[in-house]
Amino acid sequence: EREQELVVDLGDRSGDQTFAALSDIDRAIDGLVENASRYSPPGATVTLRLRGTEIEIADTGPGIPDDELETVFERFAR
Repeated sequence: EREQELVVDLGDRSGDQTFAALSDIDRAIDGLVENASRYSPPGATVTLRLRGTEIEIADTGPGIPDDELETVFERFAR
């Protein structure tokens, strides 16, 4: 038990549409929230915001070191 808080802010969604496979979106969001929780300290807040068709997940973890930013979107990169 990490005793973290998850905040979900859906904002104003009126009129916005996105076409995607729900299972793919679910898997992506689940992975991002799981990573945010894993790398945030106990008692931290993980926030998921939906603004129109954009999804933002924020945490208070240590972040990605500058020398690893270029490889962050490569498959299986750590």
